[in-house]
Amino acid sequence: MKPNHFVFLEGVYLDRTAQGLKTRFIKVEPPTDADIAMVLQKISRRVVRMYAIWDTWRRALMPPSVPVLRTCRRGYTKEAAASKGIAIAIPGKA
Repeated sequence: MKPNHFVFLEGVYLDRTAQGLKTRFIKVEPPTDADIAMVLQKISRRVVRMYAIWDTWRRALMPPSVPVLRTCRRGYTKEAAASKGIAIAIPGKA
């Protein structure tokens, strides 16, 4: 697994090149715990909503009588699974 790298700025850059001036860094206060909680809650709601939409589409497109193999851990190829009447559902792919 590749390591993730993050850059956390403690401010914003003000682009003043249109006026012929140098870019300026303006320092701001770090986010509070309440700010971070608000962002995490918003992300959480969006992920849950996205999953609900995906699940609704999956249920609408897959006939209920067809068993769904969620992963290929058993070593089924798509053709072998189809010969056994198993549909392989991969999120985001048709």
